[in-house]
Amino acid sequence: INNMATTLYTFTPTAGQCALTTTMTITVNSAITPTFTAVAPICSGAALALLPTTSNNSINGTWSPALNNTTTTIYTFTPTAGQCATVTTLTISVGPPATPTFTAISPICSGDPLAALPTLSNNGFNGTWSPALNNTVTTLYTFTPTAGQCATTTTMTITVNSSATPTFIAIAPICTGDPLAALPVISNNGFNGTWSPALNNTLTTLYTFTPTAGQCATTTTMTITVNSAIIPTFTPVAPICSGAALALLPTTSNNSINGTWSPAINNMATTLYTFTPTAGQCAATTTLTISVGPPATPTFTAVTAICSGAPLATLPTISNNGFNGTWSPALNNLATTLYIFTPTVGQCATTTTITITVNSSTTPTFTAVAPICSGDPLAALPVISNNGINGTWSPVLNNTATTIYTFTPTAVQCATTTTL
Repeated sequence: INNMATTLYTFTPTAGQCALTTTMTITVNSAITPTFTAVAPICSGAALALLPTTSNNSINGTWSPALNNTTTTIYTFTPTAGQCATVTTLTISVGPPATPTFTAISPICSGDPLAALPTLSNNGFNGTWSPALNNTVTTLYTFTPTAGQCATTTTMTITVNSSATPTFIAIAPICTGDPLAALPVISNNGFNGTWSPALNNTLTTLYTFTPTAGQCATTTTMTITVNSAIIPTFTPVAPICSGAALALLPTTSNNSINGTWSPAINNMATTLYTFTPTAGQCAATTTLTISVGPPATPTFTAVTAICSGAPLATLPTISNNGFNGTWSPALNNLATTLYIFTPTVGQCATTTTITITVNSSTTPTFTAVAPICSGDPLAALPVISNNGINGTWSPVLNNTATTIYTFTPTAVQCATTTTL
């Protein structure tokens, strides 16, 4: 008998029985292998659904051993008897959760840009991060894998370093136009970078130092004070006459700037002298002109001739061209006199003279008026004398009484009064 394949069997009767041989076929069917959908690997402890008791190709049966969600297990399916099916197995992998891996994030400076963290790990797990990114403080971030991936949470720390402030030695104030050395490109505490704007030695300026990227340093500033040059001031020197004594110019200005003069003092010609301040005083050069000239002649307005005894105004003590001084001799309104003006010392002016003419007074003459009778007509007296003096008479004419009339010459005629 062969239970492994369909077989034709022949029956041969024992001899002497008067019987024919005969055949019988026993059909042996091939056993069917139940088929099942593979079960995906699970994480240890994860929920595990019961295995189906009917195979994909309709074989009924049972599984053993009992389901185990803590370890990888081979399960055996035994078909129910009479189905001409073989036993089969199914392996369910149970493994420990994997740890998602990520590329470490380099430390940043406080405030630097921080890119979003990847939501897919280097080893293929997707998920989310918490808390929200913070680019101002060192923070521990947690990655939570999306459910069903057999992966544990993991963490990543992003270090945020505080930014340092570059330090520099202060630059002393300078004078406008003084040389100004280039600012250092490496700070005292080791940060390199660049300065802006360009150096300016004519104006007080705020300069900004910008560290080179990646140094975790803030920008910083430095002010370089540029002081305006002080202009030394000096008391003007009055003009002198050629050859007059000339004192040395002071080497300290009225506003306390020290220095020297050039060229040498010259009392023979008008000269422009330059004062150069001693270095380090933040002062500009200045100039002073000393006028040297020939003596000038004071000028005066001529005094009109007067009559002897007429009032005579005091002569001016300042000439028309600005020189002051004194006159001699004393004024005399009785005689023509030559007066001498002597300028005050130091004015580079010569003496000068003026003559005031004093004329003798003339007596007006008139033709005598013949006597009249009381009440007779009396002609008006002439207002111009026989010798050309004009004037007026007083009192008014009276043809009733003998009267003395006085003739008063008009002013500025150098004439005396007279009577008729």
